Amino acid sequence: MTQLLRREPDVALAAAEQAQQLGLEPDSEELRDALAFVDAQLFDVVMACLSSHQKDRPEPAAVEAALSAFCDHYAQNVGRSLRGEPLTPCPMDASGRAVRRALMVGATVACGVVWAVVVVSAALLASGARVTATLGSLVWSGSLPGIIAALALALPGIAGVATGALARNRRSGFLQGVLALSACEVPVLVVAACSVFSQRAVMGGLVAALVATYTLTWFLLAMGFAFELPVSAPRRTKAQMATPLAGGAAAARTFGGPVEVSSDSISTTKEA
Repeated sequence: MTQLLRREPDVALAAAEQAQQLGLEPDSEELRDALAFVDAQLFDVVMACLSSHQKDRPEPAAVEAALSAFCDHYAQNVGRSLRGEPLTPCPMDASGRAVRRALMVGATVACGVVWAVVVVSAALLASGARVTATLGSLVWSGSLPGIIAALALALPGIAGVATGALARNRRSGFLQGVLALSACEVPVLVVAACSVFSQRAVMGGLVAALVATYTLTWFLLAMGFAFELPVSAPRRTKAQMATPLAGGAAAARTFGGPVEVSSDSISTTKEA
């Protein structure tokens, strides 16, 4: 592990983290196989760049897109490989990746705009409304400030998005974000249930706004997770081994010796 940290710290950190989560020893064959299987994603990229015909070689932007996706999802794919789940692919398709990212950004902006409109509109609607709130022996009556209504609507969504953004990966971000959103939404709903407005339309509008902001934030978190789901990628089996090409090869050597190369990989390399 010390030797690996000196040469490839990113690989070492990803391997150590995933091994600790799954209770694996750093020198286990399971971990070496998982690293080698993730590195095998680079096989198609490398072989395409080495094509003897220039017209068959990918454009630089396509190679950059594949390598960027490989690096961005490396730690996540190590965990997927260990769990036998499909890897997040790194296709050499710069245009498709750009379209996918543009769709995500566009949907995020649209959700944010609608969320802001709902919060501001509901706050303006409730501003100055007469309300009586009863929480046990505590009773408060007066005009509701618009800023209080805005904070009650906005804080749960902000907490959910912030918690999701700080998570290690999209899956954890979605789960932790929804939990934070729900935890902050419950007190607001309790206070709303204990409040009586002089105008029934104001109460109905606030409840509708609460439901809308919760739904929009949940959709935003779910969309971020859905856009990261693998579209079509291989799944490693327990007995499967791949040809190590990059960081995992050094990890495999450091964690306990050379990695075996399958006969299928050798024949594929010879044919290429």
